[in-house]
Amino acid sequence: MKDNNSKKMFWTSLPGILTGVAGLITAIVSLLVYLTDGNNLSNNEPSPIKNTRNITAINTSKYIGNHLWDWKIFIEATPETLSQIEYVEYELDPTFPEPIKRIHTRHNKFALSARGLRTFEIKIQVHFYDGTEKYLTHMLVFN
Repeated sequence: MKDNNSKKMFWTSLPGILTGVAGLITAIVSLLVYLTDGNNLSNNEPSPIKNTRNITAINTSKYIGNHLWDWKIFIEATPETLSQIEYVEYELDPTFPEPIKRIHTRHNKFALSARGLRTFEIKIQVHFYDGTEKYLTHMLVFN
């Protein structure tokens, strides 16, 4: 009987109450961290990485005859997101003489122009000033 009574006494004593409160605080903080992904608990500013999710690649094309197409690919994003981009690397089809092109020109949305006979998938790496990267792919469309 003393064992049951001593267990009941612990949770009603000061150490027992403090242990219970500490466990409750830990559970609440863990829940808050889980619900916010651990981002920005100290302020309400959005993470710059989350703003980059709306980055896409678009291309235009023009038939010039003899089965050849002039095409241009560029990045579509908000001006705020474009201002965070340091450069964009496009990996073209291996049949191109230099298939990896690094573009630093923000004013034209990091556009790359080329000429080709057929469509293919382009691998894209968007490099941000903060050192992060975003990977995209884009299938060229000729129309």
